[in-house]
Amino acid sequence: MKCPGQDMQQWQFDAIYDVECKNCGYMVEFFKDETKRKCPKCKEVVLNDRIDLGCAKWCPYAESCLGPEQYKNIELSEKLKVRREDFSLLLEMVGEGDENNAVRDLFKELYSKNDNNDVLFDTKQLYITRSSDDELFEQATSIFNKFLDEKKRRDDVAGESRKRTEDMIKKFKG
Repeated sequence: MKCPGQDMQQWQFDAIYDVECKNCGYMVEFFKDETKRKCPKCKEVVLNDRIDLGCAKWCPYAESCLGPEQYKNIELSEKLKVRREDFSLLLEMVGEGDENNAVRDLFKELYSKNDNNDVLFDTKQLYITRSSDDELFEQATSIFNKFLDEKKRRDDVAGESRKRTEDMIKKFKG
């Protein structure tokens, strides 16, 4: 049996789209189930950050269905997506207005310099700011702590929803 998510006959019009190469800006065409492709212009590997394999997040057969390499790429793509969403939430919490430009710029700098996809930025780098601008440090850490609280609240809600779904599945199986 073929996985319905992999069956191209079930796909909608938006199953093919372009993703910008982070290296050269060229628009690379992807099918929704492709995790990565080489940029035809600069030959860099481009990850599909719009990949739509939602079933791979919960299906116990996802790794065997997709293969270990593609499954690993999906996990990385998901991490990058979550990291971008978290960063957008953090910037929302900074707010608009000129009085917030310094904090927003600091977060953007810390985010762009961080190579670790598991975290938004290196908090040690945030603490270095304290020695040069204590007020900026205080503003940034206050907003970051509010962000962490909101992130925890959202994760708790998602966890509760996941638990209800798992319980419902067990109920139908048993």
